[in-house]
Amino acid sequence: MTRIYSVINRKGGVGKTTCAVNIAVCLAAAGKNVLLVDMDPQGNATTMLGVRKDLGLGTVYHLLSGTKTIESVVMTIHLPSFHFIMADTDLVGAEIELVNCKERERFLQRAIGTCGAAYDFIIFDCPPSLGLLTINALVASDRVIVPLQCEFFSIEGFIQTRDTIFWINRHFDKSITMDAILFNMFDDSSEKRNFIHEFQSKLDESVATWTIHYDHQVNIAPSHFKPGVCYNPWGVATREFQDIALHLIETNRRTS
Repeated sequence: MTRIYSVINRKGGVGKTTCAVNIAVCLAAAGKNVLLVDMDPQGNATTMLGVRKDLGLGTVYHLLSGTKTIESVVMTIHLPSFHFIMADTDLVGAEIELVNCKERERFLQRAIGTCGAAYDFIIFDCPPSLGLLTINALVASDRVIVPLQCEFFSIEGFIQTRDTIFWINRHFDKSITMDAILFNMFDDSSEKRNFIHEFQSKLDESVATWTIHYDHQVNIAPSHFKPGVCYNPWGVATREFQDIALHLIETNRRTS
C-alpha cells in the first residue's frame, strides 16, 4: 500500500526540505520505491538534489497544468528506486491558474492517482505558505511529518499546521494523521531538552517524536548539490534520518 506524506510546517526556516529530501533518500536506500515531489516554487529540494532548472525538464507546474503526464515528469536520480519531480519558479503560476478551476484542490491527487501505486512512499516537500500548492499536497496525502526547531515560533508554526490539517480533514472528507514530529537541528543543551519534554507532554501518544542533531556537514551539503545523508554518510544526523525512515517503513507494514 502506498503511503503519501506531506512534510510541512507553516513556519519557514525549520529545515523542512532537508528533512524531506534526506528521509526520502533513506527510504530508497532501504529498498523502497520512493517518489519525492518538490511542491515549493523556490525549488530548494530540486537544488539540493543537483537537478538543473535550466534544461527544460518537466516539472510539477506541467503536472498541475495538465500539459504533461506524471510519467513524463518523473526522473530517477541518485538511486534506482529514488524518483523525483522537480520544481521551479513557474510553479507560482500554477496557483494563479488553478484559482478559477473546479475542484482545484484535487488536481495533484488526480495526477498522482494514475501511477501512485507504483511507489511505496510518495513525499511532498510543501512550501510554508497555505496556498493551493500546499492544499493540493495535503488533500493528496494521508499522513503528515512536521519538522520544527526548539524555539517559541516553532510552536506557533506547529499550531497553525495542526489547525490546517483539521481544516483539510473537515472540508475534504479526509482523515490525515500527524505521523511524526522532528525536532530538527537539535543540540544537547538543557534548554532544548526541556523544550522537547514540555512539548511532548502536550502531544497525543500516537505521534512519534524524533530529534535530529545539528550536523554542519548536512548543513553545507546543499551547496555541493547533495543530500546530507550522501554527503556525510556516517554522521549522527544521517543515522537519525535512517532511523526515521525505518520507523515509517515499520509503521506502513503494521497498518497495511
